[in-house]
Amino acid sequence: MTGLAGEVRAGAVGLVDGRVVVAAGGDGATVGTWDADTGEQTGAYAFPAGVRRLSMAPDGRLVVGFGSDIAVLDHA
Repeated sequence: MTGLAGEVRAGAVGLVDGRVVVAAGGDGATVGTWDADTGEQTGAYAFPAGVRRLSMAPDGRLVVGFGSDIAVLDHA
């Protein structure tokens, strides 16, 4: 997995459309997602503050805690 800036502070793993997806984020105020089988990056998201918490909901949505806020993202 490549493409993140800064220290990684949070990670999550979940299923999206039957594929295992890995998510990571941190001090660089970005979150990246990757297909666990191929290693291909499947998403990149920017935030106004460092990412401290990540979780993958059962329906594939990504829950991101950054600064004092939370965002819920649909992963297409």
